Amino acid sequence: MLRSGDETAGFELATPPVPEHLNRFVSSWTGYREWSPAPVRRVEFPTGRAVLIFEFGPPLGVGRADAALVHHGGFFAGIDDAPSVTVFQRAQAGVQVNLTVTGALAFAGAPLARAVASLNDLGLRRSLGEQLADSTWSERFRLVTRTLEAKFAAAREPSRLLTWATERIDAVYGALRIDDLSDELGFSRKHLHAKFLDELGLSPKRYADVRRFARVMERLRAKSFRDLATLALELGYSDQSHLTREVKRFTGNSPTALTLDDPLSLAVNAAPE
Repeated sequence: MLRSGDETAGFELATPPVPEHLNRFVSSWTGYREWSPAPVRRVEFPTGRAVLIFEFGPPLGVGRADAALVHHGGFFAGIDDAPSVTVFQRAQAGVQVNLTVTGALAFAGAPLARAVASLNDLGLRRSLGEQLADSTWSERFRLVTRTLEAKFAAAREPSRLLTWATERIDAVYGALRIDDLSDELGFSRKHLHAKFLDELGLSPKRYADVRRFARVMERLRAKSFRDLATLALELGYSDQSHLTREVKRFTGNSPTALTLDDPLSLAVNAAPE
């Protein structure tokens, strides 16, 4: 358990290990509570992972920066390639579950890339939030585990091609050519592209770009780099300008203009994947 702040503003986090039998579906999870005297607005950058939010506090507003925010009371956000915005008033609480590609498809039963759906619309009962609110952290994660097990029991499995391809992309943090990936897997680039769009909702190139960007953000948040030029070469970009263009493409800002010192975001993103 990690707790920071005081009665006026602060947060607490719970990050127990993901049960081994869920590792194929869940890359990481975090329980959180946060409180603030003023509204808190965050820009959430794409990671190449779908996200589940089981809320048990005041509803979180979520949406695009240029659109009205929606309060779902718990939601599934499909794999995205653009930033989103979250806002809460005074307090928020929930369990965030970061899903693998297999987990995302299994939970939603469809790609739902770039989409947000309420948990109620995906067949989860409204009373779940009340049960989480009345529980301890260990009880909350047991409840979330049972909920996930029920959804995954009759899950739609991704094709072996999609599984192989996404695992290969993830293994090198997106730093590979799609033509090389197609040759390695023994399928044409056209077939691979069609398979990704059908099952994942994003092209293989887009998925690889997002996964490499996510690695950039991990390194920037952890301050684990000597300089941007070296970081670019380490992550497979042609040069620093290439890295800067990709960061601006997914965030709207250059690497040096990003605000990455939010304590809760830092703590959540430090959770092992």
